[in-house]
Amino acid sequence: AAAPMAVPGPRKGAFGLRAGLGGATAGIGAPTIGFTFLATDSVGISFDLGGGFKDRGDMGFGFGLGIDVRLGSATKPIRPLFIIGGGFGKTISTRGDDMLLDFNIGGGAEYWFSDHFSFSGKALVDLPIDLRSGRLSVVTLTPGIGGTFYF
Repeated sequence: AAAPMAVPGPRKGAFGLRAGLGGATAGIGAPTIGFTFLATDSVGISFDLGGGFKDRGDMGFGFGLGIDVRLGSATKPIRPLFIIGGGFGKTISTRGDDMLLDFNIGGGAEYWFSDHFSFSGKALVDLPIDLRSGRLSVVTLTPGIGGTFYF
């Protein structure tokens, strides 16, 4: 009998809808929805929208853009991730100057249950910049989880 094949992940050109919790989107961490486009078998371009609560309980929103690099073979069901991204966030208020610019870098892993569905976990180092004060913060190991459905 032939050996069973590993569950492959999606390939170049795949488009996925994603949802997640955590993982820093412009300083506003959860929940997020977005999409991923695989430019190659290993490199994905991601866009996320998020909403949630910030420092002092203020509600806000954010959006982020990132590059996710999947290491290892696309034929393996679990692959390590390297992530770099940035975003913009704003607290919902009448003030026009309570905005954040955000950069993050980190890693994690993505597991494909099938070639259409994956689950991922990540930990990021986040560098939010408060645009009003110019203050730069470092938020270490911001965790996140999510799922993606690929077409």
